[in-house]
Amino acid sequence: MAACGGGAGVAVDAPKAGVGRCSIFEGTTYQSVNAMACGPSDTPPCRWTLRFSADDATDTAFTSVVMDVTATGTLQCNGVVIVGTTPALTAGASYDAESDVITWNGTPYSQ
Repeated sequence: MAACGGGAGVAVDAPKAGVGRCSIFEGTTYQSVNAMACGPSDTPPCRWTLRFSADDATDTAFTSVVMDVTATGTLQCNGVVIVGTTPALTAGASYDAESDVITWNGTPYSQ
């Protein structure tokens, strides 16, 4: 099974001239490998969440829950690059198929 590539140079499931949706992730949820800050200093740490779903023929939708902030946007794969875009930001990510870990803005996530 091919997937959006990562640091290990994994092959990419990227239709239409190498750019497109990351369908391999659609219907999955990943959580940060480590518990992270989730609010004010008296709030216990929690795992951040990434959820992926089909958006349209060219994009995969994502929802990111970090601390108490939820962001939604689209995800595209191009070669070994994964790019998530919201109206406020663009996030870079990579995927390691051997460990099934997505590293999103420097934070590792697994299923």
